[in-house]
Amino acid sequence: MTGAILLTGVADRADAATRAANGRARTLRPIVLANSRALDFGTLITGVTAGTVTINPRTDARTRTGGLSLVGGGAPGAARFTATGTPAVNAFITIGTAPVLTRVSGTETMTVSNMTLNGGRTRRIPASGILDVRVGGRLNVAANQRDGLYSGSFNLTVDYP
Repeated sequence: MTGAILLTGVADRADAATRAANGRARTLRPIVLANSRALDFGTLITGVTAGTVTINPRTDARTRTGGLSLVGGGAPGAARFTATGTPAVNAFITIGTAPVLTRVSGTETMTVSNMTLNGGRTRRIPASGILDVRVGGRLNVAANQRDGLYSGSFNLTVDYP
C-alpha cells in the first residue's frame, strides 16, 4: 500500500494588498472648576411646624413652605461654580450627595434635598471656554429647629463624557 503525500507551499504573494491608514488623536484642556459662592438659604425663623426653604438655581429666588418666616440677613442664593475647559465640547455635570447641615458647636442637623442645576447635566462649553454652573436645593427644617448657624458641604463634578 502506498501513501499519498500532500505538498503545500507558500502561495505566490501576487494577491497581497497593502493600504495605508491614518492615526489621529484629539487633546482637550483639563477642566478647571472653581467655586465662587456657597449655596445660602439665608436667615429664617423657625416655627411650631416643619417647613422648607428652596433656592432656585436660575434666579436665586428663595421660597418657603410650612411654619417658617424668611427674614433679611445673609445673602440667599444658589451655589456658583465656574468650569473652564475646551470650547465647543460637551461637559457632563454631576452633583454629589446632598449635604446635611450641622449646627456649628452643636449636633443638630437639617438636610438638603432636591438639588437642581441652572441647566441640563450635559452642556456644551461655550466659545469663551467658561461654563457657568449654579446649584440650588431645598432645605428641610424641623419644627422648632434649634437656632444657630448651620453648615455642610457637597461636591460638584464637571467632566468630559
